[in-house]
Order: sequence, then C-alpha cells, then structure tokens
Amino acid sequence: MTADLQQARSNASEATQEKADLGHRLEALTTQLKNASNDLSVATAGLADARTAAAAAARLAEVEINQREARIAELEVTNKDLDRQAAEAREMLAGLEARITDTERQLAAAEGDRDFLMRELQRLQTEKADIERRFNDLVVLRAQVRKLQTELAADSQLDAIREGLSQSRRLKGAELLRRGFPAHRQDDASAKVDLDVEIRRDGSSTIEQR
Repeated sequence: MTADLQQARSNASEATQEKADLGHRLEALTTQLKNASNDLSVATAGLADARTAAAAAARLAEVEINQREARIAELEVTNKDLDRQAAEAREMLAGLEARITDTERQLAAAEGDRDFLMRELQRLQTEKADIERRFNDLVVLRAQVRKLQTELAADSQLDAIREGLSQSRRLKGAELLRRGFPAHRQDDASAKVDLDVEIRRDGSSTIEQR
C-alpha cells in the first residue's frame, strides 16, 4: 500500500514536471511565433515600400523620357523653320544679285537717269548686305539647334533610363527589396536645354538658352 502510494506520488511529480516543461516549451514556441509574425510584418511592409518605390521610379523615368523626346521634336520643328527661312533668304539674295547686275549694266551703258540708277544700286546693295547678315544669323542658329538635337538624341543617360525602367519592371518585389534602389541623379545641363529663337521684323535674330 505504501509502495503504491509512493509510486503514485512519483508519477504525479513526473507528470507535474512534464506539464511544466511543456508549458515552458509552449511559451518558447509562442514567443518564436510572435517574433516570426513580427518579422513577416516588417518584410511585408518593406516589400510594399519597395513596390511603391519601383512604381514611382518607373513613372519618373517615363516622364523624363517623354519630356526629352518632346524637346527633341520641338527642336526638329524649329530646325525645319530655320531651313525654310534660310531657303527664302537665298532666293531673295539671288533676286537682288540679278537686279544689282542689271543696274550696274545700265550704269555702265549710261542708260536712263544715272542719279536714280546710282541710288537704286546703293539701295539694292544695302538690302543685299542686310539679307546676307540675316542669312548668316540663320546659319548660326541652325548650327546651334542641330547641336542641341545631337546632344539630346545621343545622351547616354536616356538609354540608361530606358534600361533601368525595363529592368525595374522585370524585377520581382523580393529582388527589388534585396537590391535596393539607386538614388535618382539629376539630369545634366544638356538634358535640361531650353531654346528661344526669335527672328525680328528688322532682320535681326537671337537664340537664347534658359
């Protein structure tokens, strides 16, 4: 009887110890589960931030690309207009050359009013000099516009932006989170070129960058 009681007490003590051990293990597992849940929350938030940053970077890159391509198109329009004005100036010069030659011939042959012919010759020569100056200004303007077009079109940063945009779209969220995002670099001066071209009625012309 005594032996059975002792055995029962021993079994009860072991059961109590096992229960305590299980309680400790359960508590440890609960703590681990909470930690894992917290880690998952942090990772999920980081992934959401990464996706948001990727979307923002893609939108920014698209805006920059569109702005640059629009600027190139504007410069092309300006260049065509300058080509047209240069062609008109060449035609005017050719006409003045013919009139000057004819007036000089009449003077040499003493045909008509020499004073009138001399004044007309001087007027034509002055007009020719003015148109030649305007034509030279147009040549300079065209060269500057084409230089700006070349700088914009050949800018390697445009290709880098396109490539970065393409890669960002292909990357999974976890890979973006792991790699991180490069800091956005401001465009250099050539990417921000703005051009004002003015041909005034008096024949003068200017080109300004702002």
